[in-house]
Amino acid sequence: MWHISKHRGFKSNRKADQPDDDTGLIKNASAVLHKKLLHEGHPTYGAYLWERLRAGEGVRVRAKGENSEKHFEFYPTRDLLENEFDTIWAEQAKHHDLSIDLRDRLRDYTIFYQRPLKPVPPGRCTFFPDKDRLPRWHPEAQAFLILQDLSNLRIVRDSVERPLDMDRRTVLFDTLYGGEKLTWTRVRKLLGLASQDTLNLQEGGLKHLHFNQVAASLLGTKKKPGPLAQHWPGYESARREEILHRLAASESPEDLTEWLKQSLGLDQATAEAVEKIRLPDKHLRFCKEVTEALVSEMRSDAIDYAEAVQRAPLLSDADISHSDFRPDKGVDALPRYNEMEHLRRMLGNGTGNPGDPPDKQFGKITNPTVHIALGQFRRVMNMLIHEFGKPAEVVLEAARDLSKSPKEKENIDKLIKANTKRNDRYREELEAEGLLQPGQRVGDRFLKMRLWEELGRTPAERCSPFSGRQISLAELHSDAVEIEHILPFSETFDDSPANKTLAFRDENRRKGDLSPGDAAAQGIFDQDAMIARTKHLPRNKAWRFLPDAMEVFEQQKSFDDRQLHATGYLARVVRAYAEALFDKTDADGNVRNHVWMLPGRMTSMLRHRWGLNLGDHNRKNRDDHRHHAIDAAVIGVIDRAMIKRLQDAAKTVGAHTLSRVLPAPPEPFPGYRNQVMAAVARINVSHRAKHGQANPTDPSRTSGRLHEDTAFGLIREAPENQAELTIGNVVVRKPTTSLTDKEIRQIRDVKLRHSAMAATEPSRAAGLSKSEADKLRTRLLSEWVEKTGHRRLRIIKRENSVRPVLDSTGRAYKFFAPGEVSCIDLIEFEDKWYCHAQSVWDANSGQSQAWQDIWPDGRFIMRLHKGDTVQLFDWDDEEGSIIAGSNTIKRVVRLAPGNNRIYLCGLNDAGTLQKRHDDSDDDFRWDLAGFEKLRLRRARRVRIDELGRVHTIPHGKA
Repeated sequence: MWHISKHRGFKSNRKADQPDDDTGLIKNASAVLHKKLLHEGHPTYGAYLWERLRAGEGVRVRAKGENSEKHFEFYPTRDLLENEFDTIWAEQAKHHDLSIDLRDRLRDYTIFYQRPLKPVPPGRCTFFPDKDRLPRWHPEAQAFLILQDLSNLRIVRDSVERPLDMDRRTVLFDTLYGGEKLTWTRVRKLLGLASQDTLNLQEGGLKHLHFNQVAASLLGTKKKPGPLAQHWPGYESARREEILHRLAASESPEDLTEWLKQSLGLDQATAEAVEKIRLPDKHLRFCKEVTEALVSEMRSDAIDYAEAVQRAPLLSDADISHSDFRPDKGVDALPRYNEMEHLRRMLGNGTGNPGDPPDKQFGKITNPTVHIALGQFRRVMNMLIHEFGKPAEVVLEAARDLSKSPKEKENIDKLIKANTKRNDRYREELEAEGLLQPGQRVGDRFLKMRLWEELGRTPAERCSPFSGRQISLAELHSDAVEIEHILPFSETFDDSPANKTLAFRDENRRKGDLSPGDAAAQGIFDQDAMIARTKHLPRNKAWRFLPDAMEVFEQQKSFDDRQLHATGYLARVVRAYAEALFDKTDADGNVRNHVWMLPGRMTSMLRHRWGLNLGDHNRKNRDDHRHHAIDAAVIGVIDRAMIKRLQDAAKTVGAHTLSRVLPAPPEPFPGYRNQVMAAVARINVSHRAKHGQANPTDPSRTSGRLHEDTAFGLIREAPENQAELTIGNVVVRKPTTSLTDKEIRQIRDVKLRHSAMAATEPSRAAGLSKSEADKLRTRLLSEWVEKTGHRRLRIIKRENSVRPVLDSTGRAYKFFAPGEVSCIDLIEFEDKWYCHAQSVWDANSGQSQAWQDIWPDGRFIMRLHKGDTVQLFDWDDEEGSIIAGSNTIKRVVRLAPGNNRIYLCGLNDAGTLQKRHDDSDDDFRWDLAGFEKLRLRRARRVRIDELGRVHTIPHGKA
């Protein structure tokens, strides 16, 4: 029973599963197993395993072979395990009187119970936040999506764009709403276009207009009718909606099939065909009532969405615009963004329940970068308003490009067409080889083809970049070959094709979360051979196989660049947020916008032209936080006339060329540069301290990472464990081939320890360098694994800080090492300062020991978190005294109580600080401040507010 519960597998779920397009290793093995049970006469899966055991064959489910030869001999499905349970129970029932209720509880709620999927709230309507958004499978949603495409479609002749008239629009709508997917050739024929006419959406790269995907699935076409082609036209709208809701919401294929048979009178084959249909997911931004109103207006006249909002009585009576939801009167200061009704319309994920916390009741932006940035924007803006009054207007810098020149637009269009042509070629080749069926989902096949063709000019030259093993077309589209991130995604967050290649499954597993260079350093791959195999790859990919690729990546791509994708959305939300400060109309009743945006590239060009950069060179110095203040000084003096001149120039010569030909503009006023640089020199940068929100009484919220990933088992204090306890106190499983020489000596099983040490003895030979020994040991362990079958081993470790995780009965069943330090308290005792650290685990669980228990007569000095700021003197080690005049403010970057110190840096210092410290050409060095030395340096905590003002926090105040 225990093993059945551990190997029961995942029960098929319609909402989680997608239709299976290929056989796959598991599906093939399952089919083979069912045939064996039937033809060989095994009554159950367990009986089959017993016969294998008696014949000396293996009974573990494990893949055999490599690459295209890889396979499972057998693979059980859940129904086989359920049948096994039923057979065992029926046989054992002859010998006991256990109740049927107990059987059902054990079977359905203990062994085979599977939690239902958690429903995902659809979000709230943009116009009426008390209503749910409409799912895309709804007929009205499909109609709206079609009409939206048609309202954007233009016929282009002689560079003049003309919208569709009502007759043409109706013809296309009726065809598309009926479920027919139109090629652009077919669209042109229906519209009766001349040869010189073009269509803007086709030229823009759109593959086809939206069509009614629901009707296409259920009704099909004349050549290939769908499962409900005969029945659907006879159903009323309410019945149709009920059927679609069942298709979208049902989790059990069996339950849905039974409902279709009972409620609709369908036969078994038709019901099963309908059950296999998957409807479009996601939702519109509107509720059902709004969608019906918009569709009605857009079908009655050739208008677009914005005009439909103005005309629809449901919306016009409520005086709702399609984009401007601002209240008539501006606020005096900004509240939290999700407390403002017009911004809640952009969220759509609040419960609306007054009893819930604000973030849950009103909803919040799920991107943490944007959520935090909006909070910081509110704090800075409100502080400015409190000090100087409400601004007349707000100017924001947006992360978006300037207008593109005609040549740049032409190049983009060429790239779109080339990609479309290439993908069409891939489909033809795969269909010809029988690897893709007409209409089948593509998945990652096209990306695999693209990466495969990069590896060589001919199929014979296309080999794995890691091992040199040839990859055939059949292997490429099997489970043997996988798409692999070259540099680990967990460290680079780079999911672009430039960071992807192909690898065999076993190579991918061995490489793990390493870069190619790091994997080669461990002896997993040959570095020189990899470089030789990949030097012909595109330049943005080949360098990733070099030994120092991770260092190059960090130099090229800062954290700011990784977060850049979030700033475009952030700019739109911040603009709407800032507009709330102002009245919607001026004294004359005209709608005014008081917030306007600047492209980031424009700021960069003017900053360079005016020489507003820190350091000895006229380039932006991102290692100094004050470059943001310089950007603000430039943004504040750009007027709309200057923007117009620069945008016009960009359209003429292109954005990339503009920076080279831009004439030096005059300074906004005499002495502008000198005044800006003098002001920047006086700036105290305000940092956001990481104090967290630890509250032991509310375990649902944490203030950071509670513990390390690895789970440990505790070695019990028992006589038979005394030898093991001399090595360590916990046990952890590790892959055998990754063990270090020290870890081999810590293998818990004594026989396996001696066997592994004997097998790896050659790696301890005198004269071997560390890298040579590591490579040899990895190879010897791989051979030992193949011989013994021990792929993972239990290793004894010394972890004195492990903490127990308790079950509902209070029994410790798992142990973890606490994560990062939450804060440290500095305590003065007998004229010296000591440190009392608190981990994130302790802060959230309330398990930490109070400092008073250690120093009962001590005096609390201060509490330090990451990001806090302290004011202190520099120390002269030779003189043993402070350096006069060196009193400065520094930021706490790292807490290291184990090393009896903290890491400090200057307020202005930015970038990757450890790498800057290690770089001999960089002037930056850590200020490694010991706790007693902090006392000698007269350290005190200070707080710098949003306007850069310094506030001293007295000793003794947390």
